[in-house]
Amino acid sequence: MRLISITFTAIFIISFIFYLYFSSKRKTLKNIYSLGANLITFVETFIVTKLLVNIFGNNISKTFSSFLLKEEEWVKMDAATDFVKFLSTIILGVLIFYLIYVILYFINHLLKRIIFKKVTKSSYKLYEPKKKDIKLVNIGIGIVSFLITTFAILFPFGAMVKVVDYASKRTEYNGPSEFYILTDNAVLKAYSYVGSEPFFNNVTVMNDKKEINSTRELKAMLSIVFAFLEAKEDNTKELDTVIFKEELTETYLVPSFLSELCSNAAARFKNNQSFLGVTLDIPTDKSRQLYLDTLEVISNWERENLISDIETTFEIYSLLEDNNVKDIEDTDSLLIAMEKDEFSEELFLSLFHNQDFKKLIPSFMNFGVDTLLETVNISSSGNYVNTIDFSKMTDDEIRKEAQIFSLALRDIKQISNLDASTVTYDEINKIANDLNRIKESKLLSDILYNVIYKLLEAI
Repeated sequence: MRLISITFTAIFIISFIFYLYFSSKRKTLKNIYSLGANLITFVETFIVTKLLVNIFGNNISKTFSSFLLKEEEWVKMDAATDFVKFLSTIILGVLIFYLIYVILYFINHLLKRIIFKKVTKSSYKLYEPKKKDIKLVNIGIGIVSFLITTFAILFPFGAMVKVVDYASKRTEYNGPSEFYILTDNAVLKAYSYVGSEPFFNNVTVMNDKKEINSTRELKAMLSIVFAFLEAKEDNTKELDTVIFKEELTETYLVPSFLSELCSNAAARFKNNQSFLGVTLDIPTDKSRQLYLDTLEVISNWERENLISDIETTFEIYSLLEDNNVKDIEDTDSLLIAMEKDEFSEELFLSLFHNQDFKKLIPSFMNFGVDTLLETVNISSSGNYVNTIDFSKMTDDEIRKEAQIFSLALRDIKQISNLDASTVTYDEINKIANDLNRIKESKLLSDILYNVIYKLLEAI
């Protein structure tokens, strides 16, 4: 890619030198006419492109999205369709601009030749400067003319330089090597600072979609992708949730697209269906129900709550990682973590502070008790949690419930390890006192209390 970048720069410089050379040799009036033709072509192309994009943009982008999104999963996703329409409108705008520019360029320069031939010598002399200044004037006109022409060709690339540069700085990730032609090329970087981005936005957005800013949407999407790639390639770095929050807050299309993508994928995975060719192996052990409940929550994600939902997801992921839990299927590590008050408190509070995720508190509790009882060979009922209105609970109450939950897990494990011949009165008395605390729980049902009580009686 660096070789392509170097070759492009060399071609640009050689073209610039030749253009200035021929401009210096031509008559001044001819250079002025050429500059006028280039400027008129540029303005006309912009006007015609905007007109055509607004007339045909919706129909063409709709056809294009229907052609690309044939799979059943995509057809049901309105936001995905809107996002593909947005991308297709960008491509359409740039292609129409190029096509119209080439056509008008040849037409206007043909007219320039015809008009120039009809200009008399006397009228030409009106434009002819003094002999010593002719070459400098011609070179100056040539520079302006060359810049207008090359801007018309390179403005999409200049805009993309801004997009990639923004995403790289947001994440400290330089992107794949294919992007080097954008990030390392001096010519394209120069054009990115002379209005490429606003011009690109004007050409690629329809008048009825003024709330959409093309490069703003692309910057957000690329920043999110780069954040994932950065975390994936560098294990010492955590996924930057701030990037997600800020980028999703400032964009129009991306939040709807991501929320719909996640919710549709989760819904299909929950029903043992593939999504865009990807399948999810749902566990068959005690973690299965927790998996299904989590997928159910994600399947209801909406644009309005997407940022808080993603933040909560990252919080839980980070919490699991900090406690050496690979994922939900890593039941042994997860149980060890759940026996700690600090872990359960953080987990429950993270879930509780999110309107969607608080539904998973009972799921985690049932999973912990079910899995632990299975390890000590005790049949489980599958539901040890009372139905409760979480909106009436406070942070302190949730903290207390988390502590009692961890206490119950520790007691079950301790009782299963007790030997009737060596057990002491203090050990029995401690567990009996713990049972009194478990009895106070609003969440844990009497079923669990009775299970622990019977375990204690059997010693």
